[in-house]
Amino acid sequence: MFVEGSVKNGTLHGNLIIQGQGDPKLVVERLWLLLRRVQGLGISNIAGDIVLDRSAFETVAQDPAEFDGEPLRPYNAAPEPCC
Repeated sequence: MFVEGSVKNGTLHGNLIIQGQGDPKLVVERLWLLLRRVQGLGISNIAGDIVLDRSAFETVAQDPAEFDGEPLRPYNAAPEPCC
């Protein structure tokens, strides 16, 4: 997690950047802990964007229909670095 900008009176005047690392166990409890870390930085409001940085994995061109012709099936989803 990275902060771009300054915090004044509990407001981040800038962006909060969260770098995904492909954690398959990102459950509500871990999201809550992440939010507590943000609050620990003195941030209660964000006057900017929440940016999800997906650069942890190199993206590879992939055709999700290549396996069985069903590109919208969940098992054909490509790996992606989620929060």
